[in-house]
Amino acid sequence: MQQKAEALYDHRTLLKVERSAVETLDLCRFDNQKHILVNVALGGLYPFSVNGIRIPYSGLPEETIQLMRREEIRMLVDWVKMVGM
Repeated sequence: MQQKAEALYDHRTLLKVERSAVETLDLCRFDNQKHILVNVALGGLYPFSVNGIRIPYSGLPEETIQLMRREEIRMLVDWVKMVGM
């Protein structure tokens, strides 16, 4: 029986949940099917710190927005791997 779940990014642990922690709070169960939501946010503090763009959104240039509206560019999730669940 699985005793913990971990979320990793580039081999670094971002979140670790022990079975005992969630069972005592009865927030969720380890022994049933789960789904994952992948947030692919654009812009923000990191790109702003590199490109200095403020308008129309922090870190996200107008040209990129126009390309998205015309569906000339897209973002793809390469892969998501869940192990030991």
